Amino acid sequence: MKYQEDSVEGSFRWISDFHTQTLSQLAESSGLTGNQLLVAANDETLRRTGLPVSLLPGPTHFVAPGGERYYTPTQLGRPYGMSPQKLNKLLEARGLQVKRFGEWSMTPLGSGHGVMLDTSKRHHSGTLVQQLKWRVTVLDLLDLAG
Repeated sequence: MKYQEDSVEGSFRWISDFHTQTLSQLAESSGLTGNQLLVAANDETLRRTGLPVSLLPGPTHFVAPGGERYYTPTQLGRPYGMSPQKLNKLLEARGLQVKRFGEWSMTPLGSGHGVMLDTSKRHHSGTLVQQLKWRVTVLDLLDLAG
């Protein structure tokens, strides 16, 4: 059942309380942690209340590991006029990533330059979509200037 509150402040308080309870319940029942737990709680809060957690005051994004900035192949290749497909193939050729089950994964050589991040998107099966992003330092290994 969707919740309706007369005041905006009351709605924020109710959503915040509901979201906190949902986090606790999901952590106990699912074993999820970190960003996966937050995404699942956000989804469940929206499903049950019809109100997005993004309306709440406070952070609107997940913190990347180490607080560093990570980039997609699209973002990294754009300044060089390179398509994301071509950059992915170059990362693969340099031994930094491999394609497994249709998805890119880092190799041990690439692990110091990238991170696998959870997104708020879901596969048809309901599992979270993960995205491989790279630190700008990976460009040093690709020799794009030459």
